[in-house]
Amino acid sequence: MVKEDPGSAPAPSTVVYINSDTIQPDYVAWSTFSTIFLNSCCLGFIAYVYSVKSRDRKMVEVSVPDHVVWSLFNTLFMNFCCLGFIAYAYSVKSRDRKMVGDMTGAQAYASTAKCLNISSLVLSILMVIITIVTVVIIALNAPRLQT
Repeated sequence: MVKEDPGSAPAPSTVVYINSDTIQPDYVAWSTFSTIFLNSCCLGFIAYVYSVKSRDRKMVEVSVPDHVVWSLFNTLFMNFCCLGFIAYAYSVKSRDRKMVGDMTGAQAYASTAKCLNISSLVLSILMVIITIVTVVIIALNAPRLQT
């Protein structure tokens, strides 16, 4: 057993706490300086864009749009071959996946809903245009058909 001298001080020690959420430098100030003063071949500007992009990526959580409003609009007003309703079903599935925390599944369902919404919108607009053109052609040719 080692006895310590009551008059001696304990040995100094240094404790370093390392935070696991260490923020990586984003070099925005350096990139801004390079953009303004040393912008050969636009490299400073490109560095600035990537610095701002990396800063935004750190601050924002992953957000997956589920397109529910767009799907509901297509379901109610432009439901060509029930594509709007199917898109609405995929949008709801995407929202459910997002609530569970499955971002990959949510993104897959949202992508399908987006494609269905675009298809429904384009096909419905084409049908409206074709209907208008048909009515105008029939209206213009009506006097000739009566004789």
